[in-house]
Amino acid sequence: MKFSLPGLAGLLLIASGCAPHEVVKKEAPPLTVERAATIDDMLAAVKTAPGQPLEARHWTEVRTAADAKAQSAYHAGIAALYLQQVKKSLIDHKNHGGWPIRSFLLTGKYAREQLAEALRVELAAHPSPLIKYALICPALYTNNDELARRLLDELKAEDAFLYERASQLIDTVWIPYIQKQADDAG
Repeated sequence: MKFSLPGLAGLLLIASGCAPHEVVKKEAPPLTVERAATIDDMLAAVKTAPGQPLEARHWTEVRTAADAKAQSAYHAGIAALYLQQVKKSLIDHKNHGGWPIRSFLLTGKYAREQLAEALRVELAAHPSPLIKYALICPALYTNNDELARRLLDELKAEDAFLYERASQLIDTVWIPYIQKQADDAG
């Protein structure tokens, strides 16, 4: 005798004294702040039952994890955007050549530092001459001239095109422009 799984399950239900149409799905317990695993779960719990007490250590753990995830996404996003801007500058230098030094991602000290860090992380994860080239201007903006020169030296050995472009621009355009920005800022 062959039984299909639904048929067998039905027989088991009947044998247990419960007809298939009487099966009641058990509701999941309501989400509470203390059981929330993510910040989204925590928000849903607070919306469902406002006024729930927050246990400090759990709130810190959830918040810290959410912040780390968001920061990682932010870094990946700004690195990807800046790399696209740099690629445009390499392809159409006449119309887009200023991106490496004029990107809005380089305005403000904090933004520059975040971009430089994002590119360093990207370079560590995916070493490439393009990322090295792209990191030169953020390094100069963050007063890391040693890193900028080291990247230029590495490009000399790895990518003749990028080395030639960077070596033409670093002393004649990039450094003077960045220095002027610093002077204008006071």
